[in-house]
Amino acid sequence: MPWPRLLTFRPQSFIMEDQSDANTRPHEDREAMYEVHLRPWMARNVSDVALYCENVRFDPVTRLCSSRVQEVNPVRIVTWNCCRGGHGIKMPPLLQLKPDIAVLQETPRPSKILGDGQTWKGTNPRSGVLVLSFNGYTLEPARIRRKEPEVFVPVRIAGPRSQFNLLAAWVKPGRKPYYRSTVDDAIDLYDSFIREAPTVVLGDLNTYYRFYDWTGQTGLISAYHEYFHTALGKEAHATFYRYRRRASRYRYHYDYCFIPGTWKMELKRVRVGSYDKWASLSDHMPVIVDLK
Repeated sequence: MPWPRLLTFRPQSFIMEDQSDANTRPHEDREAMYEVHLRPWMARNVSDVALYCENVRFDPVTRLCSSRVQEVNPVRIVTWNCCRGGHGIKMPPLLQLKPDIAVLQETPRPSKILGDGQTWKGTNPRSGVLVLSFNGYTLEPARIRRKEPEVFVPVRIAGPRSQFNLLAAWVKPGRKPYYRSTVDDAIDLYDSFIREAPTVVLGDLNTYYRFYDWTGQTGLISAYHEYFHTALGKEAHATFYRYRRRASRYRYHYDYCFIPGTWKMELKRVRVGSYDKWASLSDHMPVIVDLK
């Protein structure tokens, strides 16, 4: 059991003050005990506390609630629509990002081993979704026999100290409202897969995140919006430049990484690749998510 951490609670947010010594008290377990100290002005009543503290034990006398919250060990996850092209051109810049898990969209079926683990899916051998693992992480494709929306790749990830599910996406148009319907169908289809273990859903959704309302249903949160405290539709970073043009009317935020809400405290950093560095390689910029 890891050493306790102290959290100061206020409505709709937690501020964590880590009281453990990372050098002498490593977090060996995937769950940690958190204590949330409440002050009278922070919540009007117990129901207010329950609204923001899920699965907690609340003491109205000490105004203390505690909960087991899942932890994830350090991992870097990257998603990038590389806009076709051979792996000899696209892999070197990807590897410079030093990912533990990488998802590539619009990439050909590999003809050789590119990572510690890999799986590819697509309807065209020249363009599909490739999931790669590195640095001791392995992946196992999940088998689902029903007809699947295009293109989603469910895998189970196992690493040196972390295990989780991952649903990689490159969304193609379905019935109206086209791309949104494809995502909705996939979330319904993979509902049990998402719920069986902590799950990351990431990739090129080809539309705006603000249209989706399934994050509450699945317990997932957008790593980008959580990290930057950004409202939906107000993203400061574009992930897609139509026709590779830099003007504002050609900029969109289409690429996402959704993580379990229980990993919120483990979100260390989120980055979006710069136009200057990546536009010569693709019309999409990579999204890099670091979890501590």
